[in-house]
Amino acid sequence: MSEPIRVVVTGAAGQIAYFLLYIIAKGDVFGPNQPLILHLLDIPVMMDVLQGVVMELADCALPLLHEVIPTADPAVAFKDVFAAFLVGAMPRRQGMERKDLLSANVKIFKEQGEALDNYARKDVKVLVVGNPANTNALVCSKYAPSLPPENFTAMTRLDQNRARAQIAEKAGVPVSCVSNLIIWGNHSSTQVPDARHAKVMKNGTTMSAADAIQNDSWLKQEFVETIQKRGAAVIAARKMSSAMSAANAAADHMRSWFMGTSNDEFVCMGVMSDGSYGAPKNVVYSFPITIKNGKWSIVQGLKIDDFFANMMNLTGQELEEEHMEYPTINTKSFYGRRFLHLEEAVENLENNDCSSDIIIIPPEVDVLTDEENYSDKEFPMSSIPNDVHGQIEPHFLSSDEDDEYIPPLQKFHQQPQKSTRQRQNRKVVLIPDWSNNNISIQMVDTNHTFPNLCKLKEVLAECSPLQIFEKKFDMEILELIKDESLVYVKQKMITILM
Repeated sequence: MSEPIRVVVTGAAGQIAYFLLYIIAKGDVFGPNQPLILHLLDIPVMMDVLQGVVMELADCALPLLHEVIPTADPAVAFKDVFAAFLVGAMPRRQGMERKDLLSANVKIFKEQGEALDNYARKDVKVLVVGNPANTNALVCSKYAPSLPPENFTAMTRLDQNRARAQIAEKAGVPVSCVSNLIIWGNHSSTQVPDARHAKVMKNGTTMSAADAIQNDSWLKQEFVETIQKRGAAVIAARKMSSAMSAANAAADHMRSWFMGTSNDEFVCMGVMSDGSYGAPKNVVYSFPITIKNGKWSIVQGLKIDDFFANMMNLTGQELEEEHMEYPTINTKSFYGRRFLHLEEAVENLENNDCSSDIIIIPPEVDVLTDEENYSDKEFPMSSIPNDVHGQIEPHFLSSDEDDEYIPPLQKFHQQPQKSTRQRQNRKVVLIPDWSNNNISIQMVDTNHTFPNLCKLKEVLAECSPLQIFEKKFDMEILELIKDESLVYVKQKMITILM
């Protein structure tokens, strides 16, 4: 038996990793004779949960698993690793723009790229699973300059597996009889599922997917839309994102990369584009891939008709747009001193022997931020809370009235204003004016209508409010609430009294 190889899985306390770790440790990825040392990386608040995962791996008594190393330190996690599954990422939340998602993930994959650059083997195979996977893979590669760009890939195998399953169902054959489906471009709703080069084994004969299905309209419309929206459909039905299928696809991806592909087979991976098939260069784009001796190559010479060429251009444009956002995103990920005026920045550079990644000069206050002179008639009434029982009226204090009025909460957290300008005329203060609307609430007899609710009430009756809160929200949500609260505190310049 060979020496153990080290494999890191990030987001190791999450649901995708929960499925993936067993598949890896059992030998289904790197082979039945390859011993493993698993490095499990997650954030500090997840260490207790991660310890439970370590215990379960131990309880599986897997003969190939020689050691498990749980950690929150990237230097430990990526030390001498042969393969990296980058599963952990900031999830997209309701109301979040794609640009906000990209910005949130830059910090994560910048840190992991630097750790790979400093501690991993130079032949490490990196698979990015966390979305937006293509762009996250590009970020990671940019921050690991000593590693070849071809070491970094993004997962589109899940989309390929979904496409295989749909073709198999439509053709009436097992999924093992379907191969060579293609996913072009980005792992997003703009991806291009292409069945024109797929092979189907039906009734002992190998044929094209088009011949097996005999429905060209379905292949170009319903099939394409189903694959593009499959992730959203899973979330709608399961109320959670894909986990089991994502873990299986990640294992498939790395197995193909490690073991290679057969002569008549290709798989799909997001790889650094060389411009093949008119795809934009220097983005991570999904292509059909063959693999030999651990090296991947883009399949060349496939015919592309106008219908799919247009769709491929659209998904390529989306990736270029994400790529173009990098300078903007990266400036937000730097930490350093901010200056209010150009003169301050220049003076600092002249007086200090330091190097700066970037200098950000804000716009003039009157140009893009708060207006100094505003009209009372333009007061933003939509900003007044409307989700309370009662009425709130805006009151305007003229300059000769009580300027010392301080809203209740600010009495404890008042900070000196740093602005050099004062608003003219008068300022706005919101004073609640409550009224009783005599709302009548009719309670439902839950003893007869909702027996499960009665049981829940019995359980919660023994809990404190804090315990009830903890049952409702998991640690990830609590951590998010804490982080967002701290951001709000900093923005409002509030002093927290501990």
